[in-house]
Amino acid sequence: MAGHLYKTTLHDIMQGNISNAKVLASSDTKGFVSSPVLVDINNNSIKDIIDNAVDGRMLAIDGATDSLLWQVSFPGTEAYTMPAIGFFNEDSIPDVYGNFAIGTFPVLNYSIRFMVNGKTGKIEYRDTIPAFQYASAVTADINGDGYDEVIINQSVLKRKQFENVFYSSLYAFDFKNHKNFPVGDSLSATNLASTPWIGDLDNDKKFDIIYTTVKYENAAFDLQKPVGLFIRRYSTNIKIKRPSGWGAFMGNNYNAKFE
Repeated sequence: MAGHLYKTTLHDIMQGNISNAKVLASSDTKGFVSSPVLVDINNNSIKDIIDNAVDGRMLAIDGATDSLLWQVSFPGTEAYTMPAIGFFNEDSIPDVYGNFAIGTFPVLNYSIRFMVNGKTGKIEYRDTIPAFQYASAVTADINGDGYDEVIINQSVLKRKQFENVFYSSLYAFDFKNHKNFPVGDSLSATNLASTPWIGDLDNDKKFDIIYTTVKYENAAFDLQKPVGLFIRRYSTNIKIKRPSGWGAFMGNNYNAKFE
């Protein structure tokens, strides 16, 4: 299905008439699913718009002029996740993490994970994994070096003697030091669509992470036959030197704005 990214007013939405809306971007084939993010990436104190088109593009649009600042594209992929924002490199402009599925729904068995320099639109990290999920990422400085890490809840398929079993684990990406590493415990179920949360639940000035998984009767993800929901709190010993940059789905304040 073709579709557009629109800019309109809350008043017009409440009136049920967006005929005066401005089209910021279009897709002739697959439209838009993920929520856009608002973040200033050209240092003019006006929030710009970053969104993923399902056809495998990440778009950065100037919030003042509605013109395209930069675009990255991965042909043969589809995007259903929301961009995650953080300070991943040495400049003062926020950067962007994305996760696109390889293939065409519903056959999406691989993903491209990547980080984009928010100032230039240059891809500074990219890898491919044999997994896909709808969950977005969060960001926080969990090693205290002044740069944010990306944290995802990633599922992995493991073959046992008589069955395939999914496990889900938290992984952190440290782009400054060019490494990634597991965080917390693995759960014996899959994470299909749940974004983690990171913050301070008990006011002890240490990070807590909430992440979830769902178990199904088989490894084929029969969504009509869930076995159970698992919710895990990981209480870290990581002292918070500064608050998480993008600590939940749609950001710290759940309004899609990076402050």
